[in-house]
Amino acid sequence: MGRNTFNFDWLTIVPFLFLSLFGLLTIASTNPPLFPTQLVFIGIGFMFCFIMSRIDYRVFDQYWIIWYGLCLFLLLITFLGPEIRGSTRWLVFGGIRIQPSELVKPFLIACLAAFFSRHSAEKLKYSVIGSLLFIIPAMLLFKQPDLGNVLVYLAFFLSILFVSGINMKFFISSSIVGMILIPFSLRFLKEYQRLRLVAFLAPSHDPQGAGYNALQAVIAVGSGKIW
Repeated sequence: MGRNTFNFDWLTIVPFLFLSLFGLLTIASTNPPLFPTQLVFIGIGFMFCFIMSRIDYRVFDQYWIIWYGLCLFLLLITFLGPEIRGSTRWLVFGGIRIQPSELVKPFLIACLAAFFSRHSAEKLKYSVIGSLLFIIPAMLLFKQPDLGNVLVYLAFFLSILFVSGINMKFFISSSIVGMILIPFSLRFLKEYQRLRLVAFLAPSHDPQGAGYNALQAVIAVGSGKIW
């Protein structure tokens, strides 16, 4: 959205509306009782988007350290929430569950962007500092545990590094070290996380368990063709 109240960026808002409508139709056809709740949350999300579009982005740029601290605070208080199916990812308010890691995503992106706008990623020192700024929240997520969001966070962090002009020697050497450490890091994963990785690489390894959804998706696309 633009700065004027009724000046909408339709290239942004139209896909949002279509995706929301598609989601509502899907819920209405599969689980109708959830339709009103989803509609309310979409409305809240739209209002939040509108409010954020009215805020000057320089507020995030100038006070990025404060916003970064807020991100860490939100991830830390998550551990005070209830344990649900072995994970502490949510906070519960009046029967409504909120996942802080989802709220943190846009703010952490803004914080990392603000850091690298001031310090060139071409310099090894700033690449290391920026990596530490990412690793701290990533470790909090991993501790919840929430491996899926860790990978999402990693994806946008690497994107920011590339856009910022990362030192390729540092990137290549770090990637090599990371690949070497992968077999050793698997021991820190929970059993279901290891199964998900195996199912992603070889879904046929467990066709009735972890790989079931992936195989059924392939069958559905193969049977349905384009339509």
